[in-house]
Amino acid sequence: NLTSDHLDLHGRAERYLAAKASLFSGLGASPAHHAIVNADDPAAEQILAVTACPVTSFAIHGPADLRARDLTAALRRLTFTIEGPGGAFPTTLRLTGWYNAYNALAAAGVGFALGIDPPTIRRGLEQLAGIPGRFELVEAGQPFLVVIDFAHTTAALEKLLRTTRTLVGGRLLTVFGCPGDRDRTKRAAMGEVAARLSAYTVITTDNPADEDPAEIVRSIQEGVRRVDPSGNYHAVILDRAEAIAAACARARPGDAVLIAGKGHEPYQILAGRRVPWSDREAALAALHTRSRG
Repeated sequence: NLTSDHLDLHGRAERYLAAKASLFSGLGASPAHHAIVNADDPAAEQILAVTACPVTSFAIHGPADLRARDLTAALRRLTFTIEGPGGAFPTTLRLTGWYNAYNALAAAGVGFALGIDPPTIRRGLEQLAGIPGRFELVEAGQPFLVVIDFAHTTAALEKLLRTTRTLVGGRLLTVFGCPGDRDRTKRAAMGEVAARLSAYTVITTDNPADEDPAEIVRSIQEGVRRVDPSGNYHAVILDRAEAIAAACARARPGDAVLIAGKGHEPYQILAGRRVPWSDREAALAALHTRSRG
C-alpha cells in the first residue's frame, strides 16, 4: 500500500514509487519468484507493468486473484470470506479494521504462492492475536475506548479515525504529534485530518529528535486551524503523558481516545537522546488517576 511517506528521503512521491517498483522489477522473470500485489492500490498498474515473475493480486473492491467479500467489523474481530481460484472460505480475525482484511489477503497470497492449502491458511490467520501498537486496546475498566496505534502518516491516521468511527457511538478524541528531523510536509496534513475527523485533538510531542517540539507543533497547528480556527476543539500539551491524561480526563462514556504515532515504540527521542517511554503505560496511569477521582 503506497502512501505519502519517507518523502524526506525520496523528495517526491514519484521517486518513492520508483523505489518501491524496483523491488518488483528486481525479481526478474524467474518462476521461483512471486509477487503479491494489492490490485486496489492506485500504484498497482505501475507495479505490475515492471513485474515479470508470477503475480498473485488481491483486492476488496476490484477484480483480483484473491478477494475479500461480506466484511463485517466489530471491536475485536473482523469476519469475511476469501475467494480465490481454488474456491472460497470464511475466516474471522481477532483484529478489526478493513485495512487488516488487506493484510490478511496479502498473507493468504503468500501462503497460496508457497503451496499452502486453504485450511492451513485459515488456521494461521485466525490464530493471529493483537499486534502491539496496532489498534491496541488499553483497558482498565473505563467506560470508553482507549486505542494505541502506530499511525504516523496522513493516510494511516485517517484510516485509524475512520475505522474507530464505525466502532463507537461517541466522540473521537485524538492525541498525536509528528517526529522531528523527518518529512515536514505531512505535519499540517495530519493536523487537518485529525481536526476534521475528531471531536477534540490534543497535539503533543512524538519523537522531536533534535528539532524544537514547539516548532513541530506550530506546523501541525497550521492544518488543525483550517478546521478549527477558533481553537475551541484542540489543545497543545507538549508533555506526552500530560496530553494523554488530558484526553482521558475529557472522555465520556461511549467515546474513544486515540493515541497515535508511536504505537509499540518503547522510547521517545528528546533532544537527540532516547528516553524510556510507553504509550500504554502512560494511558494506564491516566486511567488509574481518573478512576481515583
